[in-house]
Amino acid sequence: MDSDIKVLEDQFDEIIVDIATKRKQYPRKILECVIKTIKAKQELLKQYHPVVHPLDLKYDPDPGARTGGLTPGTV
Repeated sequence: MDSDIKVLEDQFDEIIVDIATKRKQYPRKILECVIKTIKAKQELLKQYHPVVHPLDLKYDPDPGARTGGLTPGTV
C-alpha cells in the first residue's frame, strides 16, 4: 500500500511539473501567434484601396425644386 501511494505521489509530482512548464511556455507561443496575426492584418489593411469612390453630397436648400415644384396636398 505504501508503494502504491509513493507511485501515485511521483506521478502527481510529474504532472505538476509538466503543467507548470506548459504555463510558462504556452503564453509565449500564443503571444507569437497573436503578433503574427496582427502584423498580417495590418499589412492587408495597408493594401486595401476602396474600389468605389464616395460621392460628394451637396445640401439642397430647396427640396421642392427636385420634385417639380409639387407640394404635398396639391395632387
